Amino acid sequence: MPTLASTQSFTDGNVLSATSLTNHVIDATPLATFISGQTAVSAPVPADEFLIATAGSASAKKISLSTLAANLPTGTTAVDLAVTGATTLTGVLTANGNTIIGNAATDTLTVNAASSFGGDTTLGGSAVTSATWARSTTTLTVTKTAHGLTTGNSRYFVFTGTSSTPVTSSVLNGTYTVTVTSVDVFTITVADAGDVVGTVTWYERTLTLSSTITGPLQGNIPVNVASVELGTGDEFLVKDVSDSNRVKTTTGGLFKAWANINANFTSINGSVTRTGNTATITKTDHNLRVGDVIYITGGSGSIASSWYAVFSVPSSSTFTVITAASGTISTPAGVTWYQHTILAGNNVYAAYGKNSERVIHVSFINKPPSVDSYIVNLAAAKFTLGNNCLPPQVNNIDDKFPSDIIKTVNGFGFVSYTTTGTVTATTGEYHIQAIW
Repeated sequence: MPTLASTQSFTDGNVLSATSLTNHVIDATPLATFISGQTAVSAPVPADEFLIATAGSASAKKISLSTLAANLPTGTTAVDLAVTGATTLTGVLTANGNTIIGNAATDTLTVNAASSFGGDTTLGGSAVTSATWARSTTTLTVTKTAHGLTTGNSRYFVFTGTSSTPVTSSVLNGTYTVTVTSVDVFTITVADAGDVVGTVTWYERTLTLSSTITGPLQGNIPVNVASVELGTGDEFLVKDVSDSNRVKTTTGGLFKAWANINANFTSINGSVTRTGNTATITKTDHNLRVGDVIYITGGSGSIASSWYAVFSVPSSSTFTVITAASGTISTPAGVTWYQHTILAGNNVYAAYGKNSERVIHVSFINKPPSVDSYIVNLAAAKFTLGNNCLPPQVNNIDDKFPSDIIKTVNGFGFVSYTTTGTVTATTGEYHIQAIW
């Protein structure tokens, strides 16, 4: 079966010359049988070689199967491509259409990438339960009858311990690769922390995300996540019915604001001038906002000692209040007001009080003007008093605050009493929680 064809032909009687012999070879063209007539290789290996015509070269060259596969040109496409075995993809991967990754009955998918999603988050089906664990330093041994895992499998594990302290075995929760020692036992390597025995669950059909998710999360999504103790700044997922039921985060849950306020106070000194009934007070970095309420002592009678709501804030060093009396104060006079320290809290901006009594006005960081009413829980703590301390009051205290600033768009005022009168002690704390 011929495999080459030449444009140079010979007949009987021709004179054989060097030129005709040369042309006979140079003009030879491979036929289809040049390839199809050869013995087939059913399983090529990376070192197998092909002939290839390269751009800019007159000579054919060779290339190995592994080199060819590693240098497919940008934009190479494939239809119905099946990839098996350990495969590494580098660069940008774009998957369009209906994309199926893995076998839902047997496989898991782990995405390892820089994350702002909050750590490993597992979205999965029913958990595997009735498993126990015991930890010796960093080796944790899990016992589960017919666990069905093989060495190298990765799963997201949620641990429950036996300790009564808040920080227990939950510090161990996460994705781990298992080493199987028997059909009922496997081990994983963990941190040397938390409890040493307990129960554990994991998820056989999972999507483990360690990556950034943008846009709305919608639909029925079963989520298996670890529980944690609430802390300052923690956020909650909520369904925003005002925005197409999109899932969003909010801080504080039901409690919109809370704080522990020091009963002791710091005196803040400034100076005041007045034109008409508008008093301008100067204090570098006063940190006051329009609507904040403070008790001002007028010093030598420059303005009346009373509670005032901040009327305007022209700069970080000046603010104005409206006084009952009118008159010009051209020479700056001294004034003082009193601030209580926020020992801990969320969404509470400041607390200002009187120097002689525990009468305090609390300002929120963010309270919508449309909220006209809210619930406040108040408690006095850590006081050492000769008389019984009553719960702080927010109602019927007009004699302690002007009626128009007991509650403002920024916050509210309260008074602390004992059985014999207003609390004057400065050793103690006030704890507040607000809901709206």
